[in-house]
Amino acid sequence: MSDPSEFVILYYSDKKQKFQLSSHQKEILKLLRNQDIKKLEQELTVMDYDGVLVHDKLNKRWYLIFASNTGIVKQRRMRRQAESIARTGFNDLENNVRIAPNLPLIESSETEIGDLWKSVQMKYVISDLKGAPVEPPKPQDNPDKKEDLLDSVPPTPEE
Repeated sequence: MSDPSEFVILYYSDKKQKFQLSSHQKEILKLLRNQDIKKLEQELTVMDYDGVLVHDKLNKRWYLIFASNTGIVKQRRMRRQAESIARTGFNDLENNVRIAPNLPLIESSETEIGDLWKSVQMKYVISDLKGAPVEPPKPQDNPDKKEDLLDSVPPTPEE
C-alpha cells in the first residue's frame, strides 16, 4: 500500500445517501497503511463519515469499512450500495469514467449483522401491541370478492 494512486476512496454521505469521492484520501491511506481497522473506524467517526468504500487497484478488490458509530440501518444501506458498486463500478462524473466494475467486495469491519441485508423480510410475527402472539386472520368466505372502501360506507338515506 504505497502509491496513493493505487486506491480510490469513497465515503458514504448520509445527507445524499450515496457514496462519493473522499477529500480525506491521505488521512485514510495513512490509517490503511498501519492496518489498524479499529483506529480507522474511530477516525471515520471523527471525520463525520459513516463508512468508506476503498478500491484497491493492485489487488482488484473493493473494501467496505464502517465508522465505529454507524447503526445497523445505515450499515444495511451502505452494504447494498457497496454491492451495487462492486458489480457495476463507481460512476465518476467529474472524469467521465466508470471505476472498477465486476470486482469482489470484502467487508473489513468486524461489525456483523448477518445476511438479513441481502433479502426482503417476508416473515413477520403476528402479535398485539403488548407482544403477545395472536391468531392470524382467517380468510374471507368469498375469496373472489374484493373488498372496497365504498362497501363499508353505509348508504345515504333517501329523502
